[in-house]
Amino acid sequence: MKCKNCQRDFGRQRPNFCPSCGRKLKNNNKLGFLKFIFKNNRHLYSLIIIQFFIIFYLGLLLSQKQRLFDKNNSYLNREQEDFSEQIEVEWEVEKNFFPLTYAGENKRFITLKIDSSVFATIKTKVSAEGIIEPQTKTINLKPQNKIYYLTPRISQAGYKKLEESQRSKVKLEVYLLDDQDREKEILRQSSQVLFYSINDIIWMEDGTNNAKYIVRLIDKDKNQIQELVRKASNKIKALGGQNNSMVGSFGTKEDKKRELMAIFLAISKDYDINYISSPFSYKDLKIQQIKTPGQVIDTKSGLCIELTLLIAAALENVGQNPVIVLTPDHAWVGIETSPKSQDYVFLETTALEKSAREALRLGRQNWEMAKKLGDYKLLNVNELRGEGLLPIEY
Repeated sequence: MKCKNCQRDFGRQRPNFCPSCGRKLKNNNKLGFLKFIFKNNRHLYSLIIIQFFIIFYLGLLLSQKQRLFDKNNSYLNREQEDFSEQIEVEWEVEKNFFPLTYAGENKRFITLKIDSSVFATIKTKVSAEGIIEPQTKTINLKPQNKIYYLTPRISQAGYKKLEESQRSKVKLEVYLLDDQDREKEILRQSSQVLFYSINDIIWMEDGTNNAKYIVRLIDKDKNQIQELVRKASNKIKALGGQNNSMVGSFGTKEDKKRELMAIFLAISKDYDINYISSPFSYKDLKIQQIKTPGQVIDTKSGLCIELTLLIAAALENVGQNPVIVLTPDHAWVGIETSPKSQDYVFLETTALEKSAREALRLGRQNWEMAKKLGDYKLLNVNELRGEGLLPIEY
C-alpha cells in the first residue's frame, strides 16, 4: 500500500493516515469483502463464480428434495396395493323407492358406511337397469368411520317406465384408485328394489309426514295446464275484469281472486271434470295413488287433493303463489295475496256444481274450521320450491 501524495510505501500495513505527510488514506479494510469485489472490476469474475456456486447449491437442494418426494411417493404406491384390506364398505339401498319423495332433504338412495384406517381414494358406480342414470362418484377417504350418501338421478326413460311400479336390480361397484387412477375392485354387489310409480305416495313413513312432497306433482309447464289457463283467461272479463288477460302476481287482491274463480269455472264448465268422493288422509300409513293434473284432465275426474293440485298448477302457471290446505280427511286450494303476507283467499275445489263465488265462500269456511280445530297442514308451493321440491319429470 502506498500514499498517493508522498509515495511512501507501507507494505502490507494499512494505516488510516500517512505519518510523513499526514494525508488520509482511502484504501482500508472497512470496505469489506463484497464492497471490495464491486469496487474493483478486475474481481468481477469472483462475483460470477459466487453466483454459479449459489445456483448450483440451490439446484442440488431441489434435486435432493424431489428424490425424497419420489421415494416417499413410490413407497405409498407400493402400499396402496394393500389398502383394500384396510377399507371396510357396507351399503344399504332403499328397498321401497318412491320417486315422488326423492327430493330435497329426503334425497337418499344408497347409504355407504365406510370404515377406513388409511388415507385413500375410492370410486363408486351405481346403476339400475334403465331407471337410474349411471352415476360415478370419487370419494377421498381419511382414517375414520363415516357415512356417505349416493343420490343418482332418475333418467327420462326411467320416469317413463315408472308410470307403473316395477322391480329392478340396483348394482353398486366400489374401486380403490392408485396415483394413476387404476382401479382395484373392493366391492361389487346388487340388490332388488321395488320402484313405485310416480303417482304413489306414503303419507306417513317412519314417523315422518311426507305430505309436502305432493307439490312435486304440480307442473305448470305441461301443455294441458297451458291450455287450461288459456280457457280460463276467456272468463276474466265476465267476472268483472277489464279484459280477458291474466296478470298473476302483478295484480291486486281482486285480480288474483278473479283469476282463481276463472280457473275453477274453466275446470267445471269447459272440461266437465267430476269430483270423486273417496277416503283421503294425509296421515294415512298406507300407500295412495295420486293423479297428476294432466291425468285429472284426461280422465275427467279427481279426488279433492287431485283437483287441488290441478288448480294449483294453473295458478303457478300465471305467476300466482298457490297454497294447499290439508286436513285429516280433506284438501282444498288457496292463494297468498302477496309474498309472506299470510293473507289468503281459499276455494273449495270439490264444489264443481256450484258457482265460483260459492266455492270461495266454502273455501273460507273450511279455513276457519281448520284453524279452530288446529289439525291441518298449509303447504306454500313457492316456499317448497325453494327447498328443492321441484316438479317431478314425468
